Formats: sequence, C-alpha cells, structure tokens
Amino acid sequence: RYAGRAAPRPRRLPAVARAGAAVAVQIAGRVRLLRPAPRPPAPPPAGGDGVADTAGSAPWISD
Repeated sequence: RYAGRAAPRPRRLPAVARAGAAVAVQIAGRVRLLRPAPRPPAPPPAGGDGVADTAGSAPWISD
C-alpha cells in the first residue's frame, strides 16, 4: 500500500547513449538529444558561375 512517504518503487536513472559525438538521453520513454552530432561541411561548388548552361554553350559545339 502507498502511504505517500516514499516513491512506490525505486526510480530508474536516465539512460544515456553516445553515437560518435552525439549524446542522447532517455527520460520517461522520450529520447532527447543533449548534444547533436556536428554536421559535415558543405561540399565545395562544382565550378562555374552557378547558372545553368544554355543550349549551344558547350565547348565542343561550334556555332
């Protein structure tokens, strides 16, 4: 019988897990990220000016 003086059962400690640089904790059935993994740097641009080539602008096509 629960008299309200102490918890009816021992409380569980939070589960902590690491995956690389990320740290996750599970409390009350919910998983929270304490420290997300760092994002990899963006790839460098492939070159050019960022504008799609128009028809006939390839170097092997003679106009």
